[in-house]
Amino acid sequence: MKRLLFILLCVLIFLSLNHADYSLSNETTGPQLREPESCIGGFCLRGRSLAESDLVQKYGSGSVKEAYLADEIESRIHCFYDPQQKLWITFHADFHSMEGDISEIFVSKESLCDKSYKPKKPFPILQTSQGIKIGASYSAVIDTYGKPFRIRNVSKTKSNNLLLSDTPGYGARFGSPVLIYAPEGYQNSLLSLYFQMKEGSVHSIFISISE
Repeated sequence: MKRLLFILLCVLIFLSLNHADYSLSNETTGPQLREPESCIGGFCLRGRSLAESDLVQKYGSGSVKEAYLADEIESRIHCFYDPQQKLWITFHADFHSMEGDISEIFVSKESLCDKSYKPKKPFPILQTSQGIKIGASYSAVIDTYGKPFRIRNVSKTKSNNLLLSDTPGYGARFGSPVLIYAPEGYQNSLLSLYFQMKEGSVHSIFISISE
């Protein structure tokens, strides 16, 4: 009996610690979307794929960072500063599994590259297909997308980790808490949508369809 009580106590402690970082829920307080969000500013990751070559031809290369694996390119990130909207945006081209298509888009009020890297032509308004953009209120996000699948509170300890400090969804400078949405609450879906909040409004938006 004592052993059983001890095991139950351990389980309760584990669950409480796990909940301290984020909360999980499949419930919604807003409309239930059959098709999860996959667009920012008309750039969409589902349906017709967004090719890196099309992006570069229309808007330029911006600041470019490449990652290689065994002498083969694995990914390429294009970073731009939009002076009209006063926002930074990055496009992540995946060569590992998507043959150079854009697999991630990140928009933020935080600096992501030098301001000199402006697009050749102005970007469309950088908002989701449902009209949520940087500066939108917490309640506007909830009213539009419902209750998040997960809420992550980004700690300073995590943000001090050099590997995480510039990572969407983890870097504290991009905003906390992080409202995480997944298609109908399924954890195994590749498509995800993050809203990083700061002082009650959206500070950064991240959409990904990569592994």
